[in-house]
Order: sequence, then C-alpha cells, then structure tokens
Amino acid sequence: MSDSRDDLLERARDVLLRVGSLAEQIAQRLHQLLVDARPALLKFAEGLRLIEQSPPVPGYEAVLIDRGHHPLAARILAWNLLRLGNELLEEIRAERKLASAILRVVTAGDATPLVISRRARAITAALNDGMAMPALCAAWAKAGISSETAYSIGDLAERAMRHATPRPAGG
Repeated sequence: MSDSRDDLLERARDVLLRVGSLAEQIAQRLHQLLVDARPALLKFAEGLRLIEQSPPVPGYEAVLIDRGHHPLAARILAWNLLRLGNELLEEIRAERKLASAILRVVTAGDATPLVISRRARAITAALNDGMAMPALCAAWAKAGISSETAYSIGDLAERAMRHATPRPAGG
C-alpha cells in the first residue's frame, strides 16, 4: 500500500509541477501582452479622460443617464447619435438633390441641348458629392438593380453635357 501511496504522491507532485509551469507561462505571456498593449491602453484612457472632461451633449445625454446608463457611456452614445443623425441628414439632402436633378432632366422634354446640359451638370455634381450614394445603393439593392446604374446615370449626364458643348467648325 505504501508503494501505491508513493506512486500517487509522485503523480500528484508531477501534476502540480506541470500546473505551476503552465501558470508561470501564462503569467509571462499575460505580462508581455500588457506591456505590448500599454501604449494603446494609455491612448485609450487619455481619450476617455478627454470625453469625460468635454461639455455634456445637449438633449440625449441626460435622458440616457436618467435611463440608467453610465455617464461616460451616455456621453459617448449621445455624441454618436448626433453625429450619425447629422450624417443621415446630409445623405437625405444629397439624395433629394440628386432626385431633383434627375427629375429636371427627365421633365425637360423638348428643351434645347444647352438647357439639358446645364441640368445634367447638376446630376454629375450630385453623383460626385458621394453623400447620396449610400441611400442610392440601398434603393437599387431593394429594387434589384445593379449598383453599376450609378455609373450609367453619370455616363448619361456626361453625354448630355458633351452634346451641348459647341463643336469646332468643320469637325
């Protein structure tokens, strides 16, 4: 019985040594990870400090805090709500501008090439703005139309503008 007890103690000692070695390896790797991450963590902490010291975001921040959000999380959420809302507003304005420009060309009817060219220039400007593209692409996807349509619209606008450009005599 003493041999089996000694065997058991020996195996337990080996397991403990392996566990200790594994724990030491984990501790060393964790230490290195923290050392490597330190600059990024310091920069992140500085960013959080600046956000905490910034003035409150009017409107949303107080509501979010009242609903149980941590004040810093509420400030970050409120700031993002305002930023995303402004971006959405810009996209909607750009989308309307493009739709209006397309409608003006479509309703031009028998207008002169010069009038169509000027109206087509507004389409090109709206497409180049880029803010209308997310809404436009979403609308095309919903309708099952290829996003290449944007380039087709742009090509048509360019052609309309070139058509009204005076050509040199004899050419």
